[in-house]
Amino acid sequence: AMVNFPRTFIVFLCVLCSRQRKLIEMDVKRWKEIEGINLSFFEAINWYMTYKKEFRNLIMHRFKHPSKSPMNLVHYFICRLLWRPMESLFIYTADIGGGLYIQHGVASLIGAAKIGENCTIGLKNDDENNPYHSNMCQDGIVLIGGGLNISENTQISKNSMIENDIKGGA
Repeated sequence: AMVNFPRTFIVFLCVLCSRQRKLIEMDVKRWKEIEGINLSFFEAINWYMTYKKEFRNLIMHRFKHPSKSPMNLVHYFICRLLWRPMESLFIYTADIGGGLYIQHGVASLIGAAKIGENCTIGLKNDDENNPYHSNMCQDGIVLIGGGLNISENTQISKNSMIENDIKGGA
């Protein structure tokens, strides 16, 4: 991971300057909680950028939307030049709350109009006592529909096609 320090440091500076910083901080915190990793914010970004392509895609997605800030596009291109994203994970949802965790993004397309905070994609855990059991979407999911909203506390099983809004607790 130390070999990647220079390029991670540049991405870290982009995060610090970004309007998306709060959301990314929530993402990092949630990833650390779920994976049980005790690292500083910078160390966690370095670890996840190095070893988790799903995290790379999420960071690039957060930077990519110019409606948030034109400077984010600069951050996106810098990040994209330094790190290779997961090529089979497609995130088209513009409004994603902080704390999104993508465990297994292979062959996944995320295209809802809105995803609430602390959602998980790809976590397969049937233990209802697990604090990360709610807000769960499993891998291989296809979300379609222009105005689709996924509320908090929602579970979606893999290989699902969603055409309508999903209310919380479904």
